[in-house]
Amino acid sequence: VIEQHATIPYIRAQASNLWKNKGLKSVLSTTNGFDLFIFDTIDSSTAVLENGPWFIGGHFIVLKKWHSMMKLSKDQLDKIPIWVKLFNVPMEYWDDDGLSRIASAVGEPLYMDRLTAHGDRVSFAKVCVEIGVNSILPIDFLIKCEGKSIEVRVEYLWKPAKCTKCQVFGHADDRCIRTQVDNIVQSSTKQ
Repeated sequence: VIEQHATIPYIRAQASNLWKNKGLKSVLSTTNGFDLFIFDTIDSSTAVLENGPWFIGGHFIVLKKWHSMMKLSKDQLDKIPIWVKLFNVPMEYWDDDGLSRIASAVGEPLYMDRLTAHGDRVSFAKVCVEIGVNSILPIDFLIKCEGKSIEVRVEYLWKPAKCTKCQVFGHADDRCIRTQVDNIVQSSTKQ
């Protein structure tokens, strides 16, 4: 999510700086405030998605793969995609179904990076999952494999700021305007 006052030329310039060597062809802006980043190949866009998180103007931008009939709406940001690394995954789970089931302990699995999907790296699995504002992000969890409990360790490439008062991502509790206003109102009623 980019701040409302970010101009289209600013976003285009920043995106160009970030991804011009990664195949960015153009940036299109919709009338309802979304930016579409067009890459020269699917592999280029996938590489950008896999190497996030990305920030423009110091603000996290939510990147999602475009798909046919995708609904673009700026509802409250109560779900967000993040990348996680899963360590100590048994080889018996190293397929789409197994990794999806394991990643679901963190959030809703969206997709894997290419190295994970092709089995070219098995030291850890890198999966993009969608988490909710009330999600608890475990640092580890247990799975059963051949009658044994195996501990899977989770590493987060980035954890988004979230506000428990507003129930949204984008700002933390200590930066919440609603909380600050409530504190001012409580202070003035105590006097």
